[in-house]
Amino acid sequence: VNKRYVDQRTLEQTIPGQNIGDLLYWNGQSWQKLSAPQEQSTLRFCEGQLTWGPCKVKLFLIEREKGSNYVEVEILVVSNGSFVSEIGVYVSTTNQMPNENDITYFENQSLDFDKGLDFPTSPATTYFVRAYAINNESLEKSYSDVISITTLPTDQNGNTIYSKTYGNQEWSRDNADVTTYRDGTEIPRASDSQVFANATTGVYLQTDYGKFYNWYAIMGIHDNDLSTPNKQFAPEGWHVPSRSEWETLRDYLIANGYNYDGTTTGNKIAKAMATSWGDWSNDDSLGAVGNNQSLNNASEFYAQPNGQISADGVHFNYGISATFWTRTYDFNNYGQFFSLNNNSPSLNMNTSYLFGRGHSVRFVKD
Repeated sequence: VNKRYVDQRTLEQTIPGQNIGDLLYWNGQSWQKLSAPQEQSTLRFCEGQLTWGPCKVKLFLIEREKGSNYVEVEILVVSNGSFVSEIGVYVSTTNQMPNENDITYFENQSLDFDKGLDFPTSPATTYFVRAYAINNESLEKSYSDVISITTLPTDQNGNTIYSKTYGNQEWSRDNADVTTYRDGTEIPRASDSQVFANATTGVYLQTDYGKFYNWYAIMGIHDNDLSTPNKQFAPEGWHVPSRSEWETLRDYLIANGYNYDGTTTGNKIAKAMATSWGDWSNDDSLGAVGNNQSLNNASEFYAQPNGQISADGVHFNYGISATFWTRTYDFNNYGQFFSLNNNSPSLNMNTSYLFGRGHSVRFVKD
């Protein structure tokens, strides 16, 4: 203490010490007295204040990963020299400030580092999560802020629906992989190419590169009785996109700089939609999907070159194309689908005869 500002007499008059070990310190604004501890303790600087004993543990909770049936969070522990004997999370779907009366997931061990902790969940459900830690010396419990986490939905067969939002649309990130309609009615599996080609109701063809559906399946035409209502192919809350919805996606990607050359005019978005891994066949054409594939998939649409089913029910074009049904009927038994090709920079709209054809399917959220 510089005697130009304070002397011992002033200190004794304003903040008298009563015990050996009392501590006087200047906090930047005024003099503060810290009484001597009752037992041997360590002096620490906690949150701008001197204190005897351990500082309060600080916790920060971060969502790390989630699916439809699990959530993993990261707990960042700032121990401030304290010994943490237990760390965990309180989880609730109803209580927005979860506590020990809610479901608890914890670790009975000393932790002084970042901790990942996962817990089981149900699909499409919002969970309120709060981390806690117990100080082994003081038994004081510290808490993080509450975060809310909504788990991913599933389709009617329990497959997790991973999705990506583009403007006002939310698209599934994987091709449809269902074997039933929404209500559980089976979609028959074609035993061979001929059965698939001749089908006049919904069927799918299983290949090494995924499931391909005929147009009747995506429209829910499950029998030949015209008086029977059609089924729903997409899971609850989703639908098969129309031609106009595909065009909305296309226009959004163009306007937001996903053309391979960064421009915002012209249809040059195929590279941004195609996977950067997989078996796309190489092609040297400027801006083509097959050219410099490490630059693909900027939009995270994850279109894979699974090919398509020809009019005679035969799988072909693996490595060459990715094709996707729309629900839009053209005329005279013609339907519309969109495609990416290894030698093209564009997302292309196509019209083809319905019978025998098979394509992949994506979903758009209602």
